[in-house]
Amino acid sequence: MSSLTSPNKDDRKRRNRNGWLISAAIHGAVLGLLIWLTPVREIVFENERVKKPEITKSGDELKEIIDKIRDSEADLLRQRVELLGAGVDRLRINLLNKENRHRGYEDAQRASAHARLIEAIEATIAAQGSKVGIHQRNIGKTYDPDDAVELKRLDAIARNNQEDVEAALPLLPSVDGLDALKTEQKAASDLQSEAALFSGHAVHANQKIVSNSGQVTRYSGEVKTIETKMAEHAASIESKTAKRDELTAAQTAAAKAYEKAVQDLKLAEIAYKNADQAWKKANDDSKEAAKTERDTARKALDAAKKWRDQSSKKRDTTKRDLAKTKRSLGASQGGRNRDQNRLNDRKKRLAKAEAELKKWSATSVKMDRELDSKAQGSLAAQQAMLAHLQQLYTADTIAAAIAAEIAANPRPEPDANGNVPLIVKADKPSTTASELKQSGIPDLYLISERMITQAVTDYRAIKAIDLARLRDLAIEAALDQISPLDPLPTEINTDILRADITDPKLVEPHKQEVLKVNISVEEKIKLVEQLLKELEEIQQEILEQEALVEIEPETLEDIVAKEVFDETAEQEQLAEELMEQLTYEEKRELENAHEEALAELAKEDEKERMKDLTALMKQTPVEMAKAQEQNEQEETKEEQQEGETEQPPEKLEVGATPPVTLSPDTPGILARKIADDGVPTEWMYVDSWYTIGPFSNESRRNLNTKFPPETVVDLDAQYTGKGNRPIKWTFVQGRDMCVIPADDVEYAIYYAYTEIHSDRPRDVWIAVGSDDKANVWINDMPVWISGDKLKGWRPNEGYRKVHLREGVNKVLYRVENGWRGTAFSMAIHVKREGL
Repeated sequence: MSSLTSPNKDDRKRRNRNGWLISAAIHGAVLGLLIWLTPVREIVFENERVKKPEITKSGDELKEIIDKIRDSEADLLRQRVELLGAGVDRLRINLLNKENRHRGYEDAQRASAHARLIEAIEATIAAQGSKVGIHQRNIGKTYDPDDAVELKRLDAIARNNQEDVEAALPLLPSVDGLDALKTEQKAASDLQSEAALFSGHAVHANQKIVSNSGQVTRYSGEVKTIETKMAEHAASIESKTAKRDELTAAQTAAAKAYEKAVQDLKLAEIAYKNADQAWKKANDDSKEAAKTERDTARKALDAAKKWRDQSSKKRDTTKRDLAKTKRSLGASQGGRNRDQNRLNDRKKRLAKAEAELKKWSATSVKMDRELDSKAQGSLAAQQAMLAHLQQLYTADTIAAAIAAEIAANPRPEPDANGNVPLIVKADKPSTTASELKQSGIPDLYLISERMITQAVTDYRAIKAIDLARLRDLAIEAALDQISPLDPLPTEINTDILRADITDPKLVEPHKQEVLKVNISVEEKIKLVEQLLKELEEIQQEILEQEALVEIEPETLEDIVAKEVFDETAEQEQLAEELMEQLTYEEKRELENAHEEALAELAKEDEKERMKDLTALMKQTPVEMAKAQEQNEQEETKEEQQEGETEQPPEKLEVGATPPVTLSPDTPGILARKIADDGVPTEWMYVDSWYTIGPFSNESRRNLNTKFPPETVVDLDAQYTGKGNRPIKWTFVQGRDMCVIPADDVEYAIYYAYTEIHSDRPRDVWIAVGSDDKANVWINDMPVWISGDKLKGWRPNEGYRKVHLREGVNKVLYRVENGWRGTAFSMAIHVKREGL
């Protein structure tokens, strides 16, 4: 069968297709005409114009509907406000527990405040007395550089001690005359600040005198040198001018002599030509005589040529000498002009330096007199304050005043073991519980405003207690340093929420106000939830882009359903109670000894790159002191025993040391959380940090200077860094184990802060490395202190076995950059047994 189609058949198909299109067009036109001309058009078009139903209820009916909606919304809102109240109550319980725990520490602070004040004021008096001696020794004189340095040191000592005074003064128990003492302290502090200010002015004026004296000496010497050169220029110009004039005359004479020689040569040539022609024409009798005349003429011609050549040479020589002398004279005149300009400039500079020297000499004398007056006044004020303090307070008055304060503010009774119990959480929230049942939407909103105000106030108080413990301050002083949270209020139209809605136009505005109230309450719940998470350390903040473990976010409902968070473990609470039994001086001594012991063990040692710090990290200062005492007793017993065999050293347990082959190419996982059910790996690289810097370290002079982050880590703080420019904390995330701080410059100090989360208490090995010097603290305890040498980064610079708490472990890394770039790293060995 053929696959081709006949022409007739194709024509028929084409005609059928065209007929179908024509039929469809005719039917469509007819249908459109019918729709346009019939009532269907009205129905279709009207339906398009009606976009929403109109409210046709009466005013009373509308009011009834809105009231029912209000009741329903209020029931739902009441539940959310109750949850908010539970969270606020929980914050208050946290505050009360923290206050309860802080009282013993505050009592110790108060008991030692008087001794601290005496010590700080006496140190200030000693520093001020030394300053007065230096001032009086240098009035009207140039400060010795060592004296200038000593003045700065004494000002720093006085300032630091004055800060101690300001911290300890609010801790004194209240007695009659305390307000007057505080007024004296403020006046003494102001005088001290003024004395320090004038001290800086005096040293500055002195430095200006030294600088301007050096300029006067320098410019005076330059003026004398240039004046000597100017005299040499004058003599040289005079000599060269005379020589120029002499050569000019000689050159003129030589030119004339040359012209005459040329004329004489022409005459000689004519005479020789005539004599030669006469000789040629002479007969035999006169031939000899003509020959003699021709020879004579020839000699005269040769002599004329020789004289012309000599004249030409002399003319050219004098011309060259004259040109050379003129060039030399021009150079001497140019040198004289340049030196004249330099002389004028140096004389101006000399005059300015002499005027500045005169001005600063007068200023220095004035500053010295003012400084002596301020220093004497500051010293007298400190001495008067010390006398007043000793008059107001004795051991008896301090004890009586503290007892009176305790009696005025009763405290929980201690249990049978002498421990003050923590306040327990009530079964139900107490905050405005009775108000909630009868409150409508506007009242619920006002109640939520009161709740959030209480919440942020309590949170600020909790942070102040933490800061007071950290920096040894009074609560009032710490509170002044904590910026209050100030949630922005939502503008709510309570009138429309309370009004009877009978006008349909008010339905939508009423709906919007209800929505704003709901949003405001939810924002408050979220804020209280965040504050509780921070305070109770319930949920970690995951900064890694790829989390190893998925963690369900914890809501405020989950938080308030749990037991009240206790921020101290049982062992830490016992250690705290032991510490509270000690005096302030004993506490500080034990804490310093514990930190020094850890720091000594943490120091870099190329011979012993692996060190175990866990025992010291787990011990409290009191336990360490008892252990040292017990060790000393055991050593004494051992020394008394003779002939005892030496015991073999203890063997390290399997896996006690990490592999020492860690290199930049060693595989690992970037993370900050350690969990038994996490992804198996051998090394975990801490990659997420907040860094701040650069702090100035020119010539490495601040290598051991403590900058603010070593006192308190406040990620919202701003400081003055290198070059007097403001610096803030910046989030940095490394792509491998090596991390580079933000804004990396030479000769600077940087700090990096992060938090490592552990699902349980555990001991782990860490490997650290830095370019250049670095210190590392974990939970405020030093675990790594590298040497002072400049070096490149390597990840296995040192290994330390450290103890991590359950939950959050705070890590502070200080790293120096000498020259070129800087870097640091922290790797944690997390390989589990059997892997």
